[in-house]
Amino acid sequence: MAPKPDADFNLANGHGYMLDSHFRAASRLNLQHYLWREALGYVVHPSISLSKASDAQVAIADIAFGTGMWLIDVAKKYPHAQLDGLDINLTQCPPSAWMPKNIKLQHWSLFDDVPEEMVGKYDFVHVRLVIMVLTNEDRTRAMTNFYRLLKPGGYLQWDDMDSVRTRVKKIDPKMETPALDQLRLACWAEGRHDWMLDLPSLLGEIGFVDAKMELNDDEEDLIRPFGDQHLCTMEEFGDRLVSVGEKDGANRFYRFVHESAAEGQRGAALCIPRFVVVARKPPVSELKL
Repeated sequence: MAPKPDADFNLANGHGYMLDSHFRAASRLNLQHYLWREALGYVVHPSISLSKASDAQVAIADIAFGTGMWLIDVAKKYPHAQLDGLDINLTQCPPSAWMPKNIKLQHWSLFDDVPEEMVGKYDFVHVRLVIMVLTNEDRTRAMTNFYRLLKPGGYLQWDDMDSVRTRVKKIDPKMETPALDQLRLACWAEGRHDWMLDLPSLLGEIGFVDAKMELNDDEEDLIRPFGDQHLCTMEEFGDRLVSVGEKDGANRFYRFVHESAAEGQRGAALCIPRFVVVARKPPVSELKL
């Protein structure tokens, strides 16, 4: 049995979104977007076909869009499509005047009922990195909402972290990395997120078809950039723990981060693989009545 860390992401339970929304958090999200784009080599999975007589007919939603960088990239690829950003916090993205004109932003939580005017509206729904806010108890509601947002035949792309295969990479296998080892266990959080690796079958239970998962690991030149970005996330999580009264847990995370940064300078990093799941809502001819 793996040793239990001093503190882990189970401390987020019951608190909703446990990262910040200040300018440093926005900068972290922007870095995260560019790292993901570099690692994946795309923003829209190549298997997703949105071609129509005119892409002006295409409606795309990005759920929990953060700073809007994914939307901005996709707006360049589909300049005549309608892109809607849906989130509970609109303060981290650029003002509308600085964004492509085909992007609209609105308040909506993935746990809220889908407004009637949004039911069956979208050809493509994208969601990324909701691993921290979804649990075994509320995942079905969120996945059902994603399904309801889509038109028949529409696509879902879900990008997230594979915490199960999180590990510490080192230039010297003999190097001791006690702090990074603690962070690895904190990310795994005693299996808190293990269900995510069953997403294709879970989405199938909701009604999605053709669900496939692709795994993506760190190339050597991205190990350190991703590792540093993970430390930023952990430190931010510590700040939020303080705000909800979990000061002891926060101090443990701060210690993990500080000591992990020193280990990183010696040639080690926390590696959290990524996955992308693509699924489809059946076309009208295949929908169960």
